[in-house]
Amino acid sequence: MYTVNGVAIESQSFNKDMIIFLQNNLSANDSKVIDRIKKHLKFWGNKGTLATPKDFVNQTEFFITDEFHRNILEQQQIGYSYFLNKAAVNYLENL
Repeated sequence: MYTVNGVAIESQSFNKDMIIFLQNNLSANDSKVIDRIKKHLKFWGNKGTLATPKDFVNQTEFFITDEFHRNILEQQQIGYSYFLNKAAVNYLENL
């Protein structure tokens, strides 16, 4: 079982790291980006939540198409929702 606080901390940490990668002009296929996604999905798996790479791609596609969620991500960093999606797709394709 996981705590809400632990999930929030991981989610914030993941977004912070991914935004830094974007700001530092890392490719969505950079090994640091891919490793961080792997770590994030492992966190969810360890908490008993099914989080396959395909699930992650589907989630990031939803973030792009849903105005509310896209705005939340884009307010953190312009281009973030698209970068996150591309990174998710790259991760899935390179397994």
